[in-house]
Amino acid sequence: MFQRTLLSALLLACASAASHAADVTLVDKVGQCPNASPAGMRPDEVALFRQLQIRGAQSMQDATRVYYGEGLDQYGDLRLPKGTGPFPLAIVVHGGSWKASVNSDYTAPVAKLLTDAGIATWNIEYSRLGSGGEWPGSFKSVAAAADYVRVLAERYPIDLKRVISIGHSSGGHYALWLAGRHKLNASAPGYAPTPLKLVGVVSLDGTPDLRAFAALPRGKTVIPELLNSGADPQWEKNYAVASPVDLLPLGVPQYFLTQESDRLASIMSYMDKGKQGGDTMTYDIACPSSHFVTADTQSPAIAGAIVKASKAFVK
Repeated sequence: MFQRTLLSALLLACASAASHAADVTLVDKVGQCPNASPAGMRPDEVALFRQLQIRGAQSMQDATRVYYGEGLDQYGDLRLPKGTGPFPLAIVVHGGSWKASVNSDYTAPVAKLLTDAGIATWNIEYSRLGSGGEWPGSFKSVAAAADYVRVLAERYPIDLKRVISIGHSSGGHYALWLAGRHKLNASAPGYAPTPLKLVGVVSLDGTPDLRAFAALPRGKTVIPELLNSGADPQWEKNYAVASPVDLLPLGVPQYFLTQESDRLASIMSYMDKGKQGGDTMTYDIACPSSHFVTADTQSPAIAGAIVKASKAFVK
């Protein structure tokens, strides 16, 4: 009886999450959503995340797994559209609070969505906190995954002049950071004399300002850890080479699909600063929403926004 009740509750939660996503609308002004998303993970958000994981596992038949490094988690799943190419490509970066507890499965539906729309995708796994991603490991890993696109282009019909990045949550941080690598000094992790050039960034409720995120309850521990607080008393100097806001202007157009949560203020501030430096910034706010709704491709509004922005960058 207990198992039957539990199963019913889980199915109801999943149905609720799916229904919630289907009702999403997009607005382009702060304050237009009736209810802001509360901080923390709600039960329906956990259910949606699990659904994204399940959908991701079901979409692997069209992916080719390729290792770009020696680490067990240094690989990516390459998907190619139908046709002969050459195809534009999106580097897809999953989130998970920079920690190894979350993997690239849940962003596989985003990758499949874009591939079905004619954009090749490289859904990357990378070293994270707990899997060799301690400073400066995760930044070096993400950079290596991006630069490996040049190797992929030698084997597959990929157009290196039309590459974008797209990331969710902490993956949004890395997607933006990848676009700013040309601003790094030679001693910074992820530096390369000629990093892979991107032509656009799509951030799905991403984190463009690590200082601002560190001021939030859920960021006050993980951000110092990410930036080497355990080994370096002067760890805060690493913001300058790790936080996208410190690299502005990036010199590429950026689109933010976000929600009215406690990180929205820092996203709006980031966009204002980028515009002042000459970067093109556009955004939509999903409502009603939660953190994982911005990556839910079963929502027509979300899927449409992701495809529209991505195709605009690679046209």
